[in-house]
Amino acid sequence: MLVWLLTVSVLAAPPLCLASYAMGRYRGQTRTIPLRPIFQLVDHRRHCLGQDGQRIRAELAEALPLAPWAWEEILSMQRPLVRLRRRGS
Repeated sequence: MLVWLLTVSVLAAPPLCLASYAMGRYRGQTRTIPLRPIFQLVDHRRHCLGQDGQRIRAELAEALPLAPWAWEEILSMQRPLVRLRRRGS
């Protein structure tokens, strides 16, 4: 039994290694969109245009194919607080 399992593992390893290498090379050649412009666009639509999150997601989902968890993160982002400088500091 152990010899059979070892033989199958040794025979399956090279094709798996080659396939994972090829997939990694293909994935490494794809271009990604930086997240900062996406955050800025969503922030602009939400705060300047007054659109709700579902409408923003519906309109941008075709142009920006993001995972559902990424949309949840982007839409949950809050605008940072503006800190006012004190005089004399």
